[in-house]
Amino acid sequence: MQIKRRNFIKSSSLLAGSVLLAGKELSWAKSLAAPALRVRKNVANLSPTNSDLSLYSKAVQVMKQRPASDPTSWHYQASIHYNFCPHGNWFFLPWHRAYLLKFEEICRAACGNPAFNLPYWDWTTHPTIPASFWGNGNVLFDNTRQAGPTTPMPAEFVGPPVIATILNLDSYEDFGSYKAVSQRPPSGGGTGQLEGRPHNNVHGRIGGNMGNYWSPLDPIFWLHHANIDRLWATWNDRGHQNSTDVPYNNYVFKQNFHNINGAPVDIVVKSMMNERNLGYMYDTQHNILNIPRLASTFNIISNDELVSTASATATKQAPAVFSLAGAQRFSNLMGHKINKGNAVTFDQISTGKKEIKIILSDIVPPGKEDFFVRVFVDAPDLTVNTPITDPHYVGSISFFGSNHVMKMDNNMEPMPPHRLKFVLDATRNLSSHFSVSTNKVSDEVKVQLIAVPMNENSEAKLTTGKVEIVIAEKAG
Repeated sequence: MQIKRRNFIKSSSLLAGSVLLAGKELSWAKSLAAPALRVRKNVANLSPTNSDLSLYSKAVQVMKQRPASDPTSWHYQASIHYNFCPHGNWFFLPWHRAYLLKFEEICRAACGNPAFNLPYWDWTTHPTIPASFWGNGNVLFDNTRQAGPTTPMPAEFVGPPVIATILNLDSYEDFGSYKAVSQRPPSGGGTGQLEGRPHNNVHGRIGGNMGNYWSPLDPIFWLHHANIDRLWATWNDRGHQNSTDVPYNNYVFKQNFHNINGAPVDIVVKSMMNERNLGYMYDTQHNILNIPRLASTFNIISNDELVSTASATATKQAPAVFSLAGAQRFSNLMGHKINKGNAVTFDQISTGKKEIKIILSDIVPPGKEDFFVRVFVDAPDLTVNTPITDPHYVGSISFFGSNHVMKMDNNMEPMPPHRLKFVLDATRNLSSHFSVSTNKVSDEVKVQLIAVPMNENSEAKLTTGKVEIVIAEKAG
């Protein structure tokens, strides 16, 4: 017998995962005792008949049977992502955390069990889609997937060294994407490492529904994003602090989400900054509250940079090459006073007090996202087969929903796709290049982009309008 949503909330502890509703934070959440925390578990450790996995299947089945107009239905929940989700800016992490929380609550009501917790898919240790998400007649199977049961997520984007590097990032924006004034369309922004590498590539590699903004139609979406959320929690546990920017923390996602009765709710960003305060944790975390978090951000020293605004197109046959002149001047500046007294020296670069970043911007959305792009600096004889172990390799970027027409609700006229922006850390590649003590400095730096197809039929073509090399100064 199915429990009605109205009665369910009266008979369960469902509110353990609740958040800021209509602008008011639940005061008891802050004092939640550690043993009461819900635990989200690795799906790889769950059998198909395990409570959380079987309950998830039941919830999905119930939600798919509801009319699309019902805010607690499967289709409506996916439409929330289509209409409101922020990508390519720093609202990415808190918005999706709120999305998971409200969805998890709806699942608990749908399956009739308040003990349900959403599992996560750790594609680093188990790079293929879990076996329990395959099979005709299986409610967790999505037949639009382009990836098969044995298709691994690529180590270049989800492998242990990549994730370790991302978890060691100091800056919240480098980790979780860059500052913007609004969630959609973003004013400012830029894609950070967590979003631009594992997140985007998993979406693109699976394809089908997962390859566009209707991705929540595929049940694996929710476990994918639970893992992204887990990595954010892990990053915090390692002592890194979320942004303290006041407008960011006070930003409200207005009626983007719904409670188990279908009523819209408001959620403020600052209420999403600590998963333990929201009543849950992951099985990879220690059950410890109030872990010290270090304040560490990087600010771009904007008055001195190398810039190329000559548009270039990267294909699988030939790289896009951006020649940035002025390297000698840039190198000399590293030993002199710049930007109102900020002194930059090679020693500061090498010890982590300053970083050198490559900013790729004004990127034309590729439309098809069946390829990714590798970025190199001054690589001789660069081809699509140049390995990522090459010392000139900087990093890789991939795309998700880049050609999506932005809307904030169904009553708005769609806006055209926005241009994309990615930021990569090139300190390792360029610190010696710009050292004032070396004789190897030329007056030109070549930033190269090569398109790498995911399949033989991919056009693999990307046009970038602007490339910058900048110094970022550590603050805090």
